[in-house]
Amino acid sequence: AAAEIGQEITSPATAANLNKLVDRMETIIRQFKFFVRGRQEEKTRVRLSDALHETIQLLSEDLKRNNISLDAAYVNPSIYLHAHQVQLEQIFTNLLKNAIQAVEHTDDPAIRINLQQSADTIDIVISDNGPGFAGANLSDMQEPFFSTKASGVGMGLGLSIATEIIHDHRGTLRLGSVDQGAEFIITLPLHRDEGTS
Repeated sequence: AAAEIGQEITSPATAANLNKLVDRMETIIRQFKFFVRGRQEEKTRVRLSDALHETIQLLSEDLKRNNISLDAAYVNPSIYLHAHQVQLEQIFTNLLKNAIQAVEHTDDPAIRINLQQSADTIDIVISDNGPGFAGANLSDMQEPFFSTKASGVGMGLGLSIATEIIHDHRGTLRLGSVDQGAEFIITLPLHRDEGTS
């Protein structure tokens, strides 16, 4: 921490670095809580629009502070998942946090959330116009301390935890193909009223 904040403790730059450091520590601690928290509670019928709305509200200050435009597709309130809502929000928070960090130094930073629904599943597609991952694959990016050369920001822990939760919900996470930036596609099964999911 001393190496990161420099020697001018009272300078504005140092204060900004301290705030970033605290944010990083808070994020790491929150991520580790996932592993120590019990996951025995039952999944319930969760409205996807609620989970996405709560996540966007949580990150609204980060988006505003970094002048990032967020284009979020309309989510039909009739779309339900068989899930833990808090864990669902954790997935979206981790991926959107990574996108925010990725576009932090990009001109006209932008993040987009799209949906693609099939008969049994829903794809939640999160894309950004950041520097991308320079050929890294998803397995590489799930290493706990993975970071992009462009940003130098560690994002592997968040991806690893998001993947763990997605698998626990019988879904998948994969990389999309975009000309600029990065795209993550979360596929989750839709809730079925007949008692199965």
